[in-house]
Amino acid sequence: MNRILVAAAALCLALSTGARADLPGEGFRNHLVIGLGIGVDAISPSEYNGLTDVLSGGNASVRASTALHVPVSLTYYFPYYLQLRTGAEAAYFFPSGMVGGKSATNYGGIVEVPILLGGHYALLDNRLILELGLGPGIAVYTSAGLNIDNNDQLYGDVSVGFDDELKGQFFVTPGFSIGVELGYRVLTSSALHTSSGASPGATLPVHLDMSGFRAVLQFGFVAF
Repeated sequence: MNRILVAAAALCLALSTGARADLPGEGFRNHLVIGLGIGVDAISPSEYNGLTDVLSGGNASVRASTALHVPVSLTYYFPYYLQLRTGAEAAYFFPSGMVGGKSATNYGGIVEVPILLGGHYALLDNRLILELGLGPGIAVYTSAGLNIDNNDQLYGDVSVGFDDELKGQFFVTPGFSIGVELGYRVLTSSALHTSSGASPGATLPVHLDMSGFRAVLQFGFVAF
């Protein structure tokens, strides 16, 4: 009887192993990929111009329409098409314009930690990976640049938004890939303040809106 049970268990294990191997597009699994990238964010120039108007008493026209996007990501590819991605993604902008009739350049941006859960699908013998992820994005650092009136640096506290990503990456070698990522972030900072905690001179709290689309060229390195 024991031999029959052992044989039945071995047969079930063999069948389940064979079934796992036959799942289409699921061959890329149990891997950790480190990603480095560079790209651009599209942010609303009207939102930023409104912010600088408030900070300068309506005496500014310093617009930001794009931000440099630099992500460092960790993505783990689980079995059954699942994946989890996190890391640190910096978006840095440096708009130029006129303040009080003089040319001026300001600087600012965010560092975001996304936690994106999603799925992936492998093609071309696991060389082409398509993936989709979504989840919260935590802004651990926010800077809106300088308060133009008194040159105080303006910061925002930790805030939470929403992020997603659609990505395709092609493995040139088993350990190295090149990919393109498209995404959209919904993220508004907390009320801005100086390092001393003082708020800018405005009737209402001032926020920095970093919501918008992005396009990023990604390089992937398989850790294991």
